[in-house]
Amino acid sequence: MGEAEWGFTTLGQITTKIGSGATPRGGSSVYVHAGTAFIRSQNVLDFHFSDSGLAYITEDAAEALRGVSVSDGDVLVNITGDSVARVCAAPKIAARVSQHVAIVRPDPQLGDSRFIMYSLLNPPMKARLLNTSSSGATRKALTKEHLQSLPVALPPLSEQRRIAGVLGALDDLIEVNRGLATDLRDLTRAAFDRLQGGATRSTTLGELINLQYGKALPATQRRTGRYPVVSSAGIVDSHDIGLVEGPGVVVGRKGTVGSVTWVDSDFFPIDTAFYVESKLPLLYVYWLLKSQDLASMNTDSAVPGLNRENALSLRVDQPDDEAMWEFVTSASPLWSAARDLEAEIRELASTRDELLPLLMSGRVRVAEIVAA
Repeated sequence: MGEAEWGFTTLGQITTKIGSGATPRGGSSVYVHAGTAFIRSQNVLDFHFSDSGLAYITEDAAEALRGVSVSDGDVLVNITGDSVARVCAAPKIAARVSQHVAIVRPDPQLGDSRFIMYSLLNPPMKARLLNTSSSGATRKALTKEHLQSLPVALPPLSEQRRIAGVLGALDDLIEVNRGLATDLRDLTRAAFDRLQGGATRSTTLGELINLQYGKALPATQRRTGRYPVVSSAGIVDSHDIGLVEGPGVVVGRKGTVGSVTWVDSDFFPIDTAFYVESKLPLLYVYWLLKSQDLASMNTDSAVPGLNRENALSLRVDQPDDEAMWEFVTSASPLWSAARDLEAEIRELASTRDELLPLLMSGRVRVAEIVAA
């Protein structure tokens, strides 16, 4: 049984709710450190809900927005701006959504929640959503009507659950690895903070490192290869030629000013970034740069960016060499384990992304994967 035999319906026919949220009244006064979560577009990533920067609102504000509460089994879709058409499962927490996020609530008698999520993440559907959100508009946006009218291939509920089970198992393992990697990063950062707490002298960043300019490499000139292309936004592409021997540390110069990216291999930093040269251990340098508020050093010129001389003149605390090397010796295994987990995440995500269109089209059956 393939997609053609499953039959088609629309998203509106298999859901009990499709609707966006709202902005709580009261301005900044309704935002608190703890309370009911308020989900914004930055929290909705493809396949993954991120609690980074998750906001919270007062109980009074939450009560006023009770009509846009999320429930277990809901699917969240970003409906405006540059993050439009990003899709993930709703978290199992008390939460409301902003006007930039839509709740899609499948009818459990007709559609498996995870299957519906993967349907919206299937590349042909993703392309359709992006095209719909861009057509004839100055700002990307999806409406309730757009979502309701989306055609969805619908196998029997039992098959939906089997497909979602295969893809979901990969995503569950990705989440476990992501949590472990985060814990290891946190332990490394805590060890660095303890190290800096015992710093014995003050110096300038320029005495410890040098910032070298990346080289222009337009997308049209890149040739897919094994060397990461690194911008101020992190690793953005690949190329068949490396410019700098790895591992390395890259600092955002233009764009995402002050960002700090670790690169495991030889790499090609482009002209929106600096790469770091230093005689000190790079793991120490990475966390030293992460601990500085480089983003606040954004210049006020016509083209904002991180001024190299200003950054290198920044005063920093420096521990003695023995303490620094003790940190590197103890933290390196934690850092390596975190990087290994992140590599495994990429491999799992690649496997999921290869299987997704095959399973969602019926070209590959779950029974074939199990038999293999």
